[in-house]
Amino acid sequence: MGELVSAHQSPAEFINPLNFLILSLPYGFGALIARELNVKWGRNILRLLFLGAAFGLYEEGIVVYSLFDPKWNELGALSYYGFYGGINWTWGMMTVHFHIIISIIAGIVITEIVYYNKRSERWLTNRGMAGCFTGLMMWTPVMIVITGRKIPTITLYILCIAIIVMLLIAAKDVKIIDIKNKTIRAKKPYAYFILGALNMTLFFVTVFITPELKFPPLIITVLILLGIDIGTLFLLLRWSDGGKRWEDRQKLAFVSGELSFFIFFCFAKDFEQWKGTSITGAAAILLLIYISRIIGKRENSPDLQYRQGG
Repeated sequence: MGELVSAHQSPAEFINPLNFLILSLPYGFGALIARELNVKWGRNILRLLFLGAAFGLYEEGIVVYSLFDPKWNELGALSYYGFYGGINWTWGMMTVHFHIIISIIAGIVITEIVYYNKRSERWLTNRGMAGCFTGLMMWTPVMIVITGRKIPTITLYILCIAIIVMLLIAAKDVKIIDIKNKTIRAKKPYAYFILGALNMTLFFVTVFITPELKFPPLIITVLILLGIDIGTLFLLLRWSDGGKRWEDRQKLAFVSGELSFFIFFCFAKDFEQWKGTSITGAAAILLLIYISRIIGKRENSPDLQYRQGG
C-alpha cells in the first residue's frame, strides 16, 4: 500500500530485491506490529489511528527526517510555505495522514476482511513480534548509512521520540467510543466510499495548492487540515457507533475511497511518463472488486456466520 499502490514506486522498482528490502519491507513490519498490538489491547479503530500516527512519525521524523529537512527533495513549494520553527508542518501532517490511513489501516482492514475467521487472533508469536520490531528499528541506521544524512536539531529529534512514546501510551489506553444514538441509520457503503475519497482528496489538494496560492497563512492551513480529519473521524465514528457497527462492505468502501485518490494517479503518472504504474492501478481495482465479491459470497451463505465490527 505505502509504496506500490500509492504510485510512489513503479512495479519494476517495487520488485527490485534491494528496494523491497530497504523501502517496502519495513511497512510490513509496522503494519504487523500495529495489528498485533490492536488485537492484544482490544480491537479499536482509534487504537489503529494512534499506532498509525506513531509509525508515520517514526518514518518521517526518525528514519528519513523529512519532517525537519527544508531541503527534502519532495517538498517543492512546501519548503518555503510550510516550514516554520524547524518543522515542515503541512508536509508532516500530509505524510502522517498518509501513513495512518494507507500504510497501516488500509492494509490491516483489507487483510482482516480476507482472513475474517482469524481477525480476532494474534498472528505472530512473541519471537515474531520481536523480529518485526527489530527489523523496523534497523530501518533507521540503514537509511542513515545509505543517505548519509545527519540528525537534525537534537531537540526536535528527542521531541519526536517523546511524541511517538505518548502515542503508543494513548493507543494502549484508548477506549471504544460508545455513541448510543438510536436515531443513527446504517449508512450505505457508497457513503463510506465518498467520505474516504473526499478526505484524501481534500487533504492532498489543500496541502499542495496553498503554497501555489501563497494563501492562507500557514496556521490557517494547519487548522483546515485538522478540520478535514476531525470531521471525517467524527462522521466515521458516528455512522459506525464508534467502530462497533460497521460491516466489512462498509470498511472496504471507506478504504477504497481513500485509495481511489492514489489509484487515479497510478494512471495519471503513466500519461506523463510510462513507468507501469497504471498496471498497479488496474491491479488494485481488480483486487478491491475481488474482495467485494468475497464479502458478497459470505453475506449470501446461510451456513456461514462471521464476526464483523471492530
